[in-house]
Amino acid sequence: MKILILMGITAVIGMIAFVILAYVMKRRDQAKTEHDVLSYLQQHPDQVSLCLIKDGEEMIGYHADRRMPLASVCKIIVAVEFSRQAASGQIDPHEEVPVQKLLQYYIPDSDGGAHDAWLNSLRGSADAPPDKVTLLEVAQGMIQFSSNANTDYLLSVLGVHQINQTLIRLGLQSHDKLFPLSIAFTIPAYLNQSDPASAALLTERLREMSASAIGEIACELHLQIQKDGDQRVIPPSHHKITRQQHVQRAVSEKLPRSTAREYAQLMKRIYGDETLLPPKARQLFRSIMERKLREGSPFNYMCHKGGSTISIINEVVYAEDRQGRTVEVALFMHNFNPTDRTWLNAKLDLFIRGLLVDEQFVHQARRALQPQAG
Repeated sequence: MKILILMGITAVIGMIAFVILAYVMKRRDQAKTEHDVLSYLQQHPDQVSLCLIKDGEEMIGYHADRRMPLASVCKIIVAVEFSRQAASGQIDPHEEVPVQKLLQYYIPDSDGGAHDAWLNSLRGSADAPPDKVTLLEVAQGMIQFSSNANTDYLLSVLGVHQINQTLIRLGLQSHDKLFPLSIAFTIPAYLNQSDPASAALLTERLREMSASAIGEIACELHLQIQKDGDQRVIPPSHHKITRQQHVQRAVSEKLPRSTAREYAQLMKRIYGDETLLPPKARQLFRSIMERKLREGSPFNYMCHKGGSTISIINEVVYAEDRQGRTVEVALFMHNFNPTDRTWLNAKLDLFIRGLLVDEQFVHQARRALQPQAG
């Protein structure tokens, strides 16, 4: 009896210690600032890539040519091709699309609620979202809310091949071909259906597959969904399998890659080089990418696109201030410790803002990171 009491007391003490430790760690993380993010970049050079361009001059190039998985950042390329096709008359940006059609490509729990948030934003004062939306609204939902369903639908409208041809048109030599992102995360269940294996063996199989092989399967599944008009090709078990963190990490590793320098320079060229996109296409691109600015903002225009998975945190930003000066930032982080993910996500905006508006912080970052540039 005494032993059971002692075990109970020990368990209670352990639980109390755990709660206290979690509270202390949470308070510690809440107190972190942009300077802690900068220190993290310094201390984890193998996990990060950063490029900062101000008024046409590259200020920071920290492992900026390292190819990193993009996650949703690559939706910028889809927006470019959408703008190009709309400006040339290949598609009508004002064509209406049934919302139900988009649900054909919606995979529940695959986007952190992004698609639902986009639909709710369209509701306005109505009791429910509209039954139809325009193609332009679909593209805006892809960028501003990061709806994966909207992205995969636009891949079917624009054509995956045409989107990947745009990579060539843009001169993006370090960029992998795009493929449907959310569908890629159902591939583990698809593979397991025909060749059942343990979670460990399935993860190892995914790691051994090439990114191009993953992309080919994702495109095949995407075409089948387009043909069937539903998701019967996706095994029901995908929710259970994809929920496993090691499986998510293995798929994240295979997502399309590019470099921070390539994306920072791309944003500079899109907005500054009139030959890259015709005026009408550039105007459409701006309307897709533009973010609403708060009152008193030092900027006239800003756009940004993030991308994240369990092992990826990315951000690409372009801004124009009231004096006409421009700034481009591309920050890619990959394979960080899971315990660092929460606070890095929470403090990333502070870090990006420091690079955008705080010259003293920029000089500090240059001193800290420039010696290890590469």
